[in-house]
Amino acid sequence: TFCSGSSEIIEYLVKFHNFEFICLGQPTESRIKPTKNFKIFEELLNYTTINWNSNFVTISITDLDQLEAARKRPFVLVVFVDSPILKRFDRYMIETQNLPSNKDHLMEFVLLSDKFNLEFSSSLKSRSQQNSVSIPSSLDFLPFSSSSDLQIFNNFDSPDDLFFHLDAINLLDTNRLRPSWDLYFMKIAELSSHRSNCMKRRVGCILVQNNQILSTGYNGTPKNLKNCNEGGCKRCNEGAKQGTSLDECLCIHAEENALLQIGANRISSGYCILYCNTCPCLGCSKKIVQAGVKEVVYNQEYGMDEKTARLFSDAKIILRRFLLTL
Repeated sequence: TFCSGSSEIIEYLVKFHNFEFICLGQPTESRIKPTKNFKIFEELLNYTTINWNSNFVTISITDLDQLEAARKRPFVLVVFVDSPILKRFDRYMIETQNLPSNKDHLMEFVLLSDKFNLEFSSSLKSRSQQNSVSIPSSLDFLPFSSSSDLQIFNNFDSPDDLFFHLDAINLLDTNRLRPSWDLYFMKIAELSSHRSNCMKRRVGCILVQNNQILSTGYNGTPKNLKNCNEGGCKRCNEGAKQGTSLDECLCIHAEENALLQIGANRISSGYCILYCNTCPCLGCSKKIVQAGVKEVVYNQEYGMDEKTARLFSDAKIILRRFLLTL
């Protein structure tokens, strides 16, 4: 968004991480001089593709089709930067040296901000007209933020504070472009949890061997029975407290589903890792031990983690937590 601090992020990348600033035409919001200017987007994209081992940053992509074309490249990270409107206005006043502020300056800023935002949304409007789809003007800017790989909310008082934040979140983490195996599999486990029909908790699980997925599972009632979220499990629908009335629960846990899908013979034939978005309960842990799983990786904590950890320790199974932070 207008005066959100993208120029400071460019400065951070260029000065501290040896990025090259490139653009289409002349930049409108940056104190850093670009090393290369391109007349058309295709030239910019082709140049960065050929030189993909170098690091580039640009703020020139203001068209949704261009953004989608760039995102197809495995080396492109789309970052959306926003900031509170009063913070953006303060930056505008400092950059234009219009001090002290007054009503006319604020009106000028609002008009420029709207013009900047409308330039981003023009391609989306054109597309919606072609498809005969009406998109409210208040939502025009949302596709650019929602399609980004990372969103930065610049509510900081100084560039140094922003730079400290960029260091803290590790902006250049390569996992943002190509996830590690742990991140990759945990995201898949998290995604599988969205198939859950259990009223109490979404849980997803996958079994992995040699970096290949053997099976997936999510929690819910057994097949041919009414889904839990349709009233199939009385215990879950009556709001029982965590860890109580488990003998009355009809839902199969995600870990159980994944184990049932593949069978113990396949699991015990090699080094099998179970990824689950939630730490397994004690009941599932017993089945995991019996099936021959060698390692369990989880994201969210559960109420009986200590008991699960002791059981896995006795069974010589590695238990570790991997947080989804990207």
